[in-house]
Amino acid sequence: AEPFFARLRKIDAAHPGMLDFYRARIADDDPEGRLLTILGDALRTTADSEQQLRLARELGHRAQKADRPERALEAWKLVERLAPGDLDARVALQQLYQLSGKWNALSESIRGEIETLSADSKEEKLRLLRDLIPIYRDALQLDSMLIQVYGEILSLSPYDAEALTSLSQLYEGAGRWNELIHVLDRQAEVAAEPEEKVELYLRIAGLWTERFGNFNQATQPLERGRSSVFCICSPTTPRRWQSSRTSTRRSASGMHCTTCLAAKPSS
Repeated sequence: AEPFFARLRKIDAAHPGMLDFYRARIADDDPEGRLLTILGDALRTTADSEQQLRLARELGHRAQKADRPERALEAWKLVERLAPGDLDARVALQQLYQLSGKWNALSESIRGEIETLSADSKEEKLRLLRDLIPIYRDALQLDSMLIQVYGEILSLSPYDAEALTSLSQLYEGAGRWNELIHVLDRQAEVAAEPEEKVELYLRIAGLWTERFGNFNQATQPLERGRSSVFCICSPTTPRRWQSSRTSTRRSASGMHCTTCLAAKPSS
């Protein structure tokens, strides 16, 4: 029967009966990718859009199973063009991009997926944005894009601890001091421990004095640090406050709570 179907294939490369014959004939025992070639020829010649979609999807699945990533990529890209938003195509393409190290294409695919989500799909957007982090950080090493992603995360979840910490490190490395101050201030707002709050406010004050020479601006974070605790006169905290006295040109007495000041002997 094969000579007949071989002739039929020359006449009509997309003939459904011929394709079914070769599917059954070759099945999964196809080390040379003969069925992939037959399906590819059918896909190129058919003018039926529904058959195109079916063949492209089949070719994508079979090429992946046969470990032919480039062939699979071509097929799934066609599925995506014929059926925009197709979930199988998106998942397959992202897997193939990752396996083949096509990081720019992978990030673009994830970006495209984010754009299709509705405004109230907050958790799904956050999940996809977090998927972009290792791509920009480890694979592409693009700090500028990483900063953008963390900024988008914070727009959806303003006090995300990981985003705030990572963004503060990136801003510091890039010398973007104003942005760093803003992020540190937000970190201080959500810090659970008074010690951590004090440390962050001291750091902000130090940035105002060391990077901008602005001692007036430094007073506000110091006051906020002082008001964030009932008493900062612990064995460790006063030393930290005291260390800021030189850079801020403020009296050390301003760093203690009123109870301690009342107990302090007058000079």
